[in-house]
Amino acid sequence: MRLELIKNDFQNCECVSAKLSRDDPDVSCIGLFLKEMNDHTGVVASEYDITRGLFDAFSKSFVPDESRVYAVLTYIFPEEYRVVVEELRKSSLKFLVSPVALPDWIDDLARVSIGTIDKDFLRKEGRVIYNCFEHGMELMGLDESTESLQVAAEELSRKFNVPLRVVERRE
Repeated sequence: MRLELIKNDFQNCECVSAKLSRDDPDVSCIGLFLKEMNDHTGVVASEYDITRGLFDAFSKSFVPDESRVYAVLTYIFPEEYRVVVEELRKSSLKFLVSPVALPDWIDDLARVSIGTIDKDFLRKEGRVIYNCFEHGMELMGLDESTESLQVAAEELSRKFNVPLRVVERRE
């Protein structure tokens, strides 16, 4: 098992869909994933604890205080809180994070769901975070810094004795 921090590359996860150019230097796509999940050699914690740490670190890095978070939920009948939380972690949720309240948030979430995100959308609405099932998260935004996430990923790597691979792409 290893952590992989991917900078400047998108569509690593099948849940990401957008109308953005891979060559645009203003567009940021940042992902943090668990890879090689069948190999637990030397790992000092459960896959659940590592995944939870990954989601917490990612959220803390990219959801500033006072932000508004809008989510696309894809389940129908939650039976109880724990089941809902577990389902959310395993689903391909999409979150829209904005510094201001969005008057047309329902339409904005529809755009996130169907993949019609473009640069103007990100400039106006904020950043989009994708929960890529139970193995990682990915963010799309404009001119996003990876510094805080890299520090958090390095801490997770040390804490759980999981190697970290940092991949930087822009082709």
